[in-house]
Amino acid sequence: MRADFPFSPPTGWVPSDYADEISPPPRDTPNDWIIERSNAHAKTPHALLAGSDESLPTRSNVPADVAQALLSAPDAGLGHLIGGTKIAAGQIVSFLAFFDLGKTDILVAPDGTWSSADTLPIDPSATMFCELGDGETLAFSLDEIARNHADTIRLSEPEMVTVDLWHWSDDVPFVLAIGKDGTLGFLQVVDEPTTNEAETIGAPEPETTEA
Repeated sequence: MRADFPFSPPTGWVPSDYADEISPPPRDTPNDWIIERSNAHAKTPHALLAGSDESLPTRSNVPADVAQALLSAPDAGLGHLIGGTKIAAGQIVSFLAFFDLGKTDILVAPDGTWSSADTLPIDPSATMFCELGDGETLAFSLDEIARNHADTIRLSEPEMVTVDLWHWSDDVPFVLAIGKDGTLGFLQVVDEPTTNEAETIGAPEPETTEA
């Protein structure tokens, strides 16, 4: 397991390029971001990676012949027409692992200080916080959450606030590889020591040891 993972497997994954203040919801595995695959025996096997904006058209509402035309098109940028990105076998894509560490209740005072109101300890691996269900309150500490809440609400007395606790990993590289069953999928590139040097997460085994 990577040193920056509080536990394994992660709650979900998001392509690194998509991670910002309006990051799309994580998906269970990197492979779940693949919305279409070419034939593994194609001259240049490739796949479409879902786009960051889930309001855009996706594979689920685009005719199969259109998606296949995008896969066979020489211009990788055409993938964006259905909210995706065309990637070739052997290409590296970085993902961030997301960890849902639950929730905690804090009592926020009018001066922006806070105290824990939860019987359970706050997970020390939490690195990002937001008020329950409100991504616009995203912060990097409970101190920041409390100060922002007190300033925004202009508290006159202490108020209970429920906070989501999250952890995001550093970039984790994956290569698009052809599995033993001939299916294109992501294989984790071992970029640091793990508990198992051949460890993969949500990805098929490659055809050879050299993806």
